[in-house]
Amino acid sequence: MKLKPISTSRSLVISFTSIWVLLTALVLPQAVNAKTLGELSHIHNVRVHKELILLGTHEGLHRYFSPTKVIKVEPNNFDVMGLATNQNALFASGHPGVGSKFAQPVGVLRSTDNGKSWSQVSLKGEVDFHMLEVSKSDIYGADSQTGELMYSPDLGKSWSKRGANTYADIAIEAAKAGSAYGLKNGQIYKSTDSFKSAKIIKSKLAFTALELVGKNLYGASGNTLNLSTDGARTWKQLAVFDKSLSVISASDKMLLVVAGDKILISRDLGKSFK
Repeated sequence: MKLKPISTSRSLVISFTSIWVLLTALVLPQAVNAKTLGELSHIHNVRVHKELILLGTHEGLHRYFSPTKVIKVEPNNFDVMGLATNQNALFASGHPGVGSKFAQPVGVLRSTDNGKSWSQVSLKGEVDFHMLEVSKSDIYGADSQTGELMYSPDLGKSWSKRGANTYADIAIEAAKAGSAYGLKNGQIYKSTDSFKSAKIIKSKLAFTALELVGKNLYGASGNTLNLSTDGARTWKQLAVFDKSLSVISASDKMLLVVAGDKILISRDLGKSFK
């Protein structure tokens, strides 16, 4: 079964490469014991974590191998509404499932064993981040309950509010605390003060998703994947797809896009996808 294109409505404008992103698949009765991609009822996030492809879903965290092979990461059962990785650890937010030990909402959780176990970081019972982005130390989250954008400079230990979220995606510059790119109305904005303020970087391209790995800023525009190495000032087209792109996720080993209803992977820096 194939994925449907991403929907960007989540009671706030979100997509954190995610697009602080909501992927919606068909609702099938066998979803709880899903073994294929099409059997998952709702896919909220697609993330590259090290060499793994992880899906944040209504039925919990799943590892993706192919459209016909997905495996649930046991034993924790919660609706993974927000999912992010800094390649050292996973961070998640959402709602507890049946028999779960987590609060409602779960706040911010952290895993250092690829999602097999989770520990509470902060905001227990307070926030439900449907958008979540993390880097070396910075975290941004958009709370679905209040619509507010929140920022943490210390991997979720402390938080400050940034007002109503207006960004569809955020890509964090790991080397500089408080530095990040935000996507709003198809255009990219740069902030150096954790979105207390931001300046537009004008482009003829209209973007739908962002991802930053080192100095490589990836931007999705329509059905094209583009690369900038100079802070979004100029862009080089890397690849063209049959369908529009809604998600980009990457590590230093893998680059992933969601094109239409397909998850496509590159292991050669975007030269080829399959």
